[in-house]
Amino acid sequence: VPTGRKNTARRIVSVRPLIVAALCAVSATVFAKPEVLIIQRLSKDKDALNVPIGQKLAEQIDLDGRVSPILWSMTDPVFRAYVEEKKLPPFVANPDQKAIRNVASLLRVAYVLVVEAVSTNNVVRPQANLYDGTMRRTLWSMVRDEKRGPPRLVVAKDGKVDEEATTALREKYAEILADGTLATMTVLVKGEPD
Repeated sequence: VPTGRKNTARRIVSVRPLIVAALCAVSATVFAKPEVLIIQRLSKDKDALNVPIGQKLAEQIDLDGRVSPILWSMTDPVFRAYVEEKKLPPFVANPDQKAIRNVASLLRVAYVLVVEAVSTNNVVRPQANLYDGTMRRTLWSMVRDEKRGPPRLVVAKDGKVDEEATTALREKYAEILADGTLATMTVLVKGEPD
């Protein structure tokens, strides 16, 4: 074999592992599910009881299978590994918006879900806000807080309440009491109404 052809053959053989590795990396990223960072905010009100819902919510989202949840908790193996490897700041149990935005940026998640469930006088007030991964846009919001007026279920687009979509959502899925309180709401669980 002439020298020129032998070197070309070596180059082709040595390039093959690189091509295989690149294809594996591309296929892994193409088929990876988007990630959602789930944070359960804790009330600072001494008379309120925080109802732990973060773990169960992460489990349900994982079972649904459309996104991969990462729970803001040292019990979550992914989150804990990032903190222990110092890829994230030290753990804070009740983070503020700035801390959440920083961690979401470092993790490069597609979504951020901030939830709260507080029980006072035997009434649980759930709240949830779904943001894009940068936390610059609110994608969905459900707020139930006396300080913000009557409980409400709203649809937000580009950070603003879409009144028309909100009305349509309430008429189709929710039962609202005379005082404006959200009594029940139909949600889809694995594509089925619940």
